[in-house]
Amino acid sequence: DSGGGAFASLSPVDVLCRLSSNVFSITDQEMKPVGFGLYLRTAAANHSCAPTATVTFNGNTLEMRANQPLRAGAEVLIGYCDLCRPTKVRRADLFDSHHFLCECSRCGPVENGAAGSAGNSGEVGGEGSGEG
Repeated sequence: DSGGGAFASLSPVDVLCRLSSNVFSITDQEMKPVGFGLYLRTAAANHSCAPTATVTFNGNTLEMRANQPLRAGAEVLIGYCDLCRPTKVRRADLFDSHHFLCECSRCGPVENGAAGSAGNSGEVGGEGSGEG
């Protein structure tokens, strides 16, 4: 073991790509970006367009709060994109920024495997299954 941990066998480009997909944009009270931060526990949360939790900032302190009561052991899901946008736009944004096609309960299955495929009309569903 070279002591490099999980990133030891990765190229510098691979490490930067993985980090860039897991940083959070720190915003002020007006939702204007003021910086970036890597929050390891929150970075482990998967995506859903019908999230079970919301991420906000108090200064540079990340706060994650449940949107609804959660069962013990339930997966905590957060939104990686602007959830007010139409399904097609959310999917394209997620594909560009996080390199996956969202198939959460709100988006529905991807048709023809395209990032911009039409999904549901955008209604909010239950627990999602997006991954990031």
